[in-house]
Amino acid sequence: MSNIITLLSPEGLPKVADENESSQINGQFFDPSGDAITGAILSLTLSLQEEQTAVYINNRQNEDIFNKNGGRVDPNPAGALLTIKLSPDDNVIVSAGCGETESHIATCKWTWQDLEGDTRTGTQKWRLAVAPALVACPPAGWL
Repeated sequence: MSNIITLLSPEGLPKVADENESSQINGQFFDPSGDAITGAILSLTLSLQEEQTAVYINNRQNEDIFNKNGGRVDPNPAGALLTIKLSPDDNVIVSAGCGETESHIATCKWTWQDLEGDTRTGTQKWRLAVAPALVACPPAGWL
């Protein structure tokens, strides 16, 4: 299982996506030893879940994103690059209380052909905070 990488802003703070807005994940493919993958990426899937409940968001469960559905793989001699564009429907609040930020986990799984011609697999997880749209929370005890 891979470690979860918390996405950071350019200032080094945890990256926060606004609820119902687009956001983007950028990364690079690495093999289990930490070396950049320079072989051909063969497949790529995305699962997107709310961290506390593990509920899948926007039907993103093992969705094929290999150069479609918001995913893009750019071959690069120094290692293949990954871009995932998340839509407003991907950045929704699932279970957080009124005014609370919640964490979403994006899990990518891929296969690639190594330099010996063998097919290998990899996984990476990213944590993205989603902040709620401005709402007026009811007073405690009201309802």
